[in-house]
Amino acid sequence: MQRIFGCVLLLACGAAAAQTPTGRSTLTLIDPTRGNREIPLELYYPATSAGTDVPFAAGAFPVIAFGHGFAMQPTDYGTLADGLAAAGYLVASVGSETGFAPSHADFGLDLLFTAATLPQLATEPGNLLSGHVLPRRAIAGHSMGGGATWLAAAAAAPAGVALDCIAGLAPAETNPSAIAAASAVGIPSLILSGDADAVTPPADHHLPIHDATAADCRAFVSILDGGHCGYADGGSLCDLGELFFSGLDRPTQTALTLDLLTVWFDHHLKDDPDAWSLLTSYDASSPHTVTTVDCAASVAPHAASALPAAFPNPFTDVLHLAPCPQPSAADRAVLFALGGQRVADIAGSTTALTLPIDPTLPAGPYLLQRTCGTASWREIVVRAE
Repeated sequence: MQRIFGCVLLLACGAAAAQTPTGRSTLTLIDPTRGNREIPLELYYPATSAGTDVPFAAGAFPVIAFGHGFAMQPTDYGTLADGLAAAGYLVASVGSETGFAPSHADFGLDLLFTAATLPQLATEPGNLLSGHVLPRRAIAGHSMGGGATWLAAAAAAPAGVALDCIAGLAPAETNPSAIAAASAVGIPSLILSGDADAVTPPADHHLPIHDATAADCRAFVSILDGGHCGYADGGSLCDLGELFFSGLDRPTQTALTLDLLTVWFDHHLKDDPDAWSLLTSYDASSPHTVTTVDCAASVAPHAASALPAAFPNPFTDVLHLAPCPQPSAADRAVLFALGGQRVADIAGSTTALTLPIDPTLPAGPYLLQRTCGTASWREIVVRAE
């Protein structure tokens, strides 16, 4: 376990992200497995220019399905969602269960369905998302949406949905219990917790969820003097629960949140080799956080220079894979299309691998998942025209 303390405020990630245009759009998904349940979404994404339904920026981006707090709206998190979109993510803020008698179980399933479906939708021609979504998925949420994130993550494996990580902003205990569900959550988890949060006190909500999470990689950030509503924009119903709050100001807490979420997602969804060190050293540049990181060696980041490379990239008919440093029967490479479909798969042992490519495979970006023994990572490779 690593514990780090700091002293100087740095808001570099949020400030840099604000320079990139972001687009917004609305979308409704239909889940046929639950009586054609409608799931409204507010989408925030990297765009060619700021606006509504404007074209995506060039490239394909990971998905973050986001859950709102009790009696709140997806648009209450516009600052946070815009910042993440500007940092290179498709943020799908789920708009179901906004009333005063929400179903936490349904909300969790809505988050999971959203994360699973958007990469598939992007494989269909003619829509706004077409060709712009990677099969890299995370779920995050605030308060009720944070607790529902753990419900979704616990349901992911039985549903056959691969999630890369989750994040909770003041996650609340739910019904069914997010604390109980945490024992079935094995993917990397991050919790941001304001230590002055009187709506969902950390000792009753955030810490029990964190402690019960079964993942080999967990991070807990205590935001000093942070409140419950500082993750959302001002003017929402959340503010009624903190009428007399006098702790950390909202702009500072929101900027801290954007910084920390960005480096967390950059590590787990983009395999950014610098993101992990930015996360673990964050306290050294901020007087407002105390970060605890508890990650097993098997899921610790690997130095970029130590990773066996795939070449050539871009590739045409074959993709060569350098041998693992310590070859074993577990060595494997799987190539995924952007919608998550497996298009090539090969296993080896002691020699370099050559991944044969179907000649009908369309040109464009693909996700390569490589496993060397107990180490596993992903990278983007491109098939040339």
